[in-house]
Amino acid sequence: MPRARAHMILGMPIHAIGYHPSCWLMPGVPPDGAMRLDHAVNCARIAERGKLDFVFLADTGSVRNLDNPAIAREREFEHVKFEPVSLLAALATATRDIGLVATISTTYNHPYNVARA
Repeated sequence: MPRARAHMILGMPIHAIGYHPSCWLMPGVPPDGAMRLDHAVNCARIAERGKLDFVFLADTGSVRNLDNPAIAREREFEHVKFEPVSLLAALATATRDIGLVATISTTYNHPYNVARA
C-alpha cells in the first residue's frame, strides 16, 4: 500500500501588532493596530497570500496584572484586544482561502454558546 504524502499545516497567530514590545517601531506597523480592524484584515490577507493554512486568535478571560508585571510578556503595551470570534467573523468577509481559528474559554462561556459561536 502506498503511503500518503505528509502535509505540514502552517498557521499564523494574529496578536495585536506583534509579539515583540518594539514591533510598533517597524515601518508600516500602526502603533494603534490592536484597535484597528484594517490591521487585522491586512495580517490575514498577508497570511493568505503566503499560502498559509489558517490564522489564529487566542482568547483571554482575564486582565493582566499591569501594575506589577511578573514576566516580560505582561509588560506589553497591549491593553485593548478584539474578542476573537467577532474578529474572525469580520476576517471571514475579507478573506477567501484561509482557515480561521480561535480559542474560547469554557470557564466563562457555556459549551452550548461556544458551539454556537
